[in-house]
Amino acid sequence: MPPSRLHHLDATAITILLACCLFWGFQQVLVKATVAEVAPVFQAFVRFAMATVAVLAWCLWRGVRLGSAHEPRGAFGAGVLAGALFAAEFACIYIGLQYTTASRLTVFLYCSPFWVA
Repeated sequence: MPPSRLHHLDATAITILLACCLFWGFQQVLVKATVAEVAPVFQAFVRFAMATVAVLAWCLWRGVRLGSAHEPRGAFGAGVLAGALFAAEFACIYIGLQYTTASRLTVFLYCSPFWVA
């Protein structure tokens, strides 16, 4: 029997959500603080390299088979395109931190869906 679905957030979910928000909010501040010593695009590269290693380790641990260029049809190219666009977005964000404050960039970044809509 599948577990029942909760209709409210428990303490664990709230703690994880708050930790993610703190981590994501602190990201721009940390990049801004280190931009003088480490190039912003290199910072983005290191972040994505570490994330790639973490995802690959998780896939190995869970036994998830990574798809090849042939299965499922068309998914590989779409995945590469989505990854490239996501990487370009973060490169632009990190470069933008050279020219403005972390708080201004964060407000602009999280309000962008409203401007697009």
